[in-house]
Amino acid sequence: MAVSHDFRSALVQVQDIVKDVPAWKLCVYATLLFPLYAITMGIYNIFFHPLRNFPGPKKAALSNIWYSYVWLSGRYPHTMHALHEKYGSVVRVAPNQLSFNSSTSWKDIYASRGHQIFRKSGFYAPDKQDPETNMLRESDPIKHGQIRKMFSHAFSAKSLMEQEPIVQENIDLFIEQIGKHGTGKDGLDMVKWYNYCSFDIIGDLAFGESFNATKEGKTHFWISLILDSIYAASFIDVIRRFPWLNKLIPSIVPADAAERRERHLNYCRDKVNLRINSDNKRKDFLTNVLDNYRDQISDEELSSNVQFLIVAGSETTATTLSGLTYYLLRNPHTYQRLVSEITSAFTSYSQITSITARKLQYLGAVIDEVLRVYPPVPIGLPRYSPGETVDGYFIPKGVEVSTSSWAAGHDPKNFHEPWTFKPERWLDGECKEKDIREASQPFSLGPRVCLGRNLAIMELRLIICKMLYTYHMELLDSKLDWERDSPAYVLWVKPDLRVRLHKR
Repeated sequence: MAVSHDFRSALVQVQDIVKDVPAWKLCVYATLLFPLYAITMGIYNIFFHPLRNFPGPKKAALSNIWYSYVWLSGRYPHTMHALHEKYGSVVRVAPNQLSFNSSTSWKDIYASRGHQIFRKSGFYAPDKQDPETNMLRESDPIKHGQIRKMFSHAFSAKSLMEQEPIVQENIDLFIEQIGKHGTGKDGLDMVKWYNYCSFDIIGDLAFGESFNATKEGKTHFWISLILDSIYAASFIDVIRRFPWLNKLIPSIVPADAAERRERHLNYCRDKVNLRINSDNKRKDFLTNVLDNYRDQISDEELSSNVQFLIVAGSETTATTLSGLTYYLLRNPHTYQRLVSEITSAFTSYSQITSITARKLQYLGAVIDEVLRVYPPVPIGLPRYSPGETVDGYFIPKGVEVSTSSWAAGHDPKNFHEPWTFKPERWLDGECKEKDIREASQPFSLGPRVCLGRNLAIMELRLIICKMLYTYHMELLDSKLDWERDSPAYVLWVKPDLRVRLHKR
């Protein structure tokens, strides 16, 4: 208490001194002191910081400016990969931040194996627009476990089997609609249609009603709001690195993106409130949660969790489907082998279910491969070191660490010919070279592994099976380069993927 009192007394004294100083003098002092502070911190970061001996570009060690520029450039995953190619499995990418790309680092940072827990970093901290905690951002392992347990029943094997008719109904409508719109000479943009389908499915499962994007063949306004809100959120990490920017948020985050993010959050709050007060008896994801959630979280926290599930359960699945379609159509041998597996496994469309689709080994390998080459979350998931060893290096307490999913999946030390789309690498006995498969962890691992991974895999298997059983697909843009044309702002911003469909 004495220290706190002394600090407050000193602060009052400073305020008394400053209040009598003319504004112009304060500006002069600030102008002189800021460069001095920056130079001093730069010298400390390069020569005296605990991370000074870790490899990486000097401009990254100097300050957070370089990292922030890369983060907002849209090429962040590619830059991290280039740094790892140059410096090795661990790179200092900011004054107090390290990036890893090895399979060991996945286990060391994210898995629970008897060491101290690596808690979520300030990257996930609540912000002014969305101040509530949720299972994505909660850093306390106990509180996170409580929240996760509330929603885990909805994603259990039993629950997914109960919900499969809802998923199938939405997918069947999707298969019908793309046939109506995609057989002409201009085809259709599959990125949009995958978004329609995955968004309708998660809406139906979360709120008991579809958004009807697939039925109407147009983007529901909430889909575009979600994408814009993700772009706006990418600025939050920059702001936390420069706390004084909090006063300037309106000028840092593009006004339109911030406004659309606010609309997204408000719309989700309204949908959750409607669901809370609904007398709909049909089971959905919130059925069990609503029975006792008020003993554990507030209405606002419930809304924050639901909006996270909506984003995670729609955009990432649509991204994987888009990438999978591109790589299939760029690799005719892979495409033909998958089509052959699907068409020989079923004698009728009605035979395709989550259970029968799960038996297709090559389809599973194709999904694993696209999740390696085009992980839907291509960034590292930051954690604070508790003072533990990662990949053989002791990392001081408080240092921010992560494993870059994109860099790990494209490192030749982990995967031979890493830029080649080769599903056979996931089939035992079909690959001469031995890959380190554990280096690809698209759903992360440990106690915070993606809660919806089983739903995502079920959707991927059903959609691909039904689509390729029904149609032959033709890529219309021969110049499309998926990696080059996909910028990333936390998640990918995907280019148009124009495909023409031919009825089998």
